[in-house]
Amino acid sequence: MHMVRALGSALVIFFYRRIRNVNPLVLQDSVNDVIEYLHSFDDALEQHGLLGPGTAWPAFIAGAEAMSVRQRQHISAWLDKGFSKSGFESYRVTKDVLVEVWRRRDEAEGSGDCSTWMDRLSLFCLLLFIMGQQYSHPKSGAKLQVIGAGLPRTGTASFSRALEILLDGPVYHGGTQSTLGPEAEIKTWIKVLNQWPPKDETSRRANLDLIKSRTDGFVAITDSPGCGLVSELMSLYPDAKVICTVRDPDAWQRSMEAVGNASTRWFLRFVLFPLPTMRFFVDYIDALRRQWLIMYGEREPVTSKVYHQHVTWLKENVPKDRLVFVDVKDGWEPLCRALDLPVPNDVPFPRINDSQAIESFAKWHVNRGLMRWLGIFAVVGASAWAVLR
Repeated sequence: MHMVRALGSALVIFFYRRIRNVNPLVLQDSVNDVIEYLHSFDDALEQHGLLGPGTAWPAFIAGAEAMSVRQRQHISAWLDKGFSKSGFESYRVTKDVLVEVWRRRDEAEGSGDCSTWMDRLSLFCLLLFIMGQQYSHPKSGAKLQVIGAGLPRTGTASFSRALEILLDGPVYHGGTQSTLGPEAEIKTWIKVLNQWPPKDETSRRANLDLIKSRTDGFVAITDSPGCGLVSELMSLYPDAKVICTVRDPDAWQRSMEAVGNASTRWFLRFVLFPLPTMRFFVDYIDALRRQWLIMYGEREPVTSKVYHQHVTWLKENVPKDRLVFVDVKDGWEPLCRALDLPVPNDVPFPRINDSQAIESFAKWHVNRGLMRWLGIFAVVGASAWAVLR
């Protein structure tokens, strides 16, 4: 009953901050209520000899709006206790995230900034491989002409749109297709990545069949995971040109540094679980990380070493007559020259900001997940209240 009440008060906080965007000062009584109910829940567990420890969700929602040192200490202590009793990583990660929220909020104190915890944390940039375009459908008879070998954050959004214009067909952007498409998309890539590199010819053939099932009907493939499967794609499409988008390596590294670290994975797994397809996103990212570790010897934070290794690998493994490097900042001419196509008349080269697209798309997915959880907790809370009152 105490945990149900804590969930109820946390739902009030969540609703008024995320939906109504009220000033957190208004919600301090609800924060105190959550703290009181969590302590009462612990007392009840001890009285009945139960281990618990319950869910960390109300502690996180209340903690994110806690303004006093006393409130934060109570919530930190409760999370520490939950972790020590259960060993559940979620309690430790929740505290780590809250500490970062508090630090950033304290830094902004006095500025009049009332942004929420989601606005303050850049951890949602963990959705690195999402670009924020629309899901593309295969086109009957379309032939894959370009293998996009550029790493994420090298202008792949602009590159994809440019290829759609030049080749007059759908482009398979890996992150977009995997996260906006049916679950078969992301599950296929997880399976491919988890059995990469293939151990034998049977595994290699199976992976090629899986890749082909996703890419047939598209004129090009770009971004991850395609940029890490260039050998397989060249085998499937021997006539396709391999084009690698490039940028300044140091700028690329700085862009990649915005990506959240592995400690955010539990949080994302929890938030995205109610969403079809996206509930597999953390597994997808883990599989990509594993591949990067095998290929480049780095997982996170990645450095410009990865960038240079990737370019070197392409130069050593892709025939010179098939490999082209382009910088999207240079516009149409280098790309059109590589494809032996005329420059489009009166059509500006697409300029899509990858970082802004990723951030807005990430927040959209996380908001969807949180709203779905809001509905779940509301139903559970109402049912429990009806039964226990």
